[in-house]
Amino acid sequence: KNPRGIAYAKGQVFISLASTGQIAVLDDEGKFVRMIGEPGQLPGVVDLVCDTARNRLIIVDNKAHNVFVYSLAGDSLFALGQRGEAEGEFNFPQSAAVDPDGNIYVVDAFNYRVEIFDAHGTYLRQFGSQGDAYGMFSRPKGIALDSHRNIYVLDAVHQNYQIFNQEGQLLMFVGKYSAR
Repeated sequence: KNPRGIAYAKGQVFISLASTGQIAVLDDEGKFVRMIGEPGQLPGVVDLVCDTARNRLIIVDNKAHNVFVYSLAGDSLFALGQRGEAEGEFNFPQSAAVDPDGNIYVVDAFNYRVEIFDAHGTYLRQFGSQGDAYGMFSRPKGIALDSHRNIYVLDAVHQNYQIFNQEGQLLMFVGKYSAR
């Protein structure tokens, strides 16, 4: 009931369920395999990302202001963040992506930035700020990486996506630009 996020890896479908605060795991044929987490443990999951190279599931929970990392088997490995504005903290994280090295990129929506952590959860760097100029965010929502490790960030208010390099420098924007 009330699914919020979905991911696929190694013959399994992972679906976050807001109704129970857990992740349901199904096989390729849609048959129930198991639940990840105790009831209510993951109350506000908004995104799931599979890191198949490391057999991990990245779980973005904006109610808990955390990003949880679990094994694909369902074991809790570690958590990133807590509510706040400092480096490594979140204010309603919305989405995540993972690169080939296992680095985790998180859209921190109401801190108007992207935060980057290494494969073990150590904070590395961030970029972005609130505003309506090129390279700034108003309501960042989604994130993706391309094969060159450029970072694509979707902004719901500006109705665009912006492309950044690994240093957080704006390369291009696509869509509407709305300077106020």
